[in-house]
Amino acid sequence: MKFKGIIRTEVDEPKVMKNGDGLFIATPRRAKVRCIKLGCILYYKVSHMCVDWYFKAKVGNVFSDDWVEPIDEVEWSNVEWYVKSKEKRR
Repeated sequence: MKFKGIIRTEVDEPKVMKNGDGLFIATPRRAKVRCIKLGCILYYKVSHMCVDWYFKAKVGNVFSDDWVEPIDEVEWSNVEWYVKSKEKRR
């Protein structure tokens, strides 16, 4: 099953959905989405109605299935800090 990305639809809060042969992160239409890519892992922060949700997706390998899972704020903060510290070194 392949990860197809974000789909904006009529849901109350973001969640992982399966549709045919693909995985999606379903988000409310007005939600703000931020993505950080590190190698073949995509980290998503979805903000809606003053609440944040975090997801991690593995993509890109033809021979194995992709996956998506919710993560906590600590893991998102660590990724954000890593990207910022990497930019400062340049």
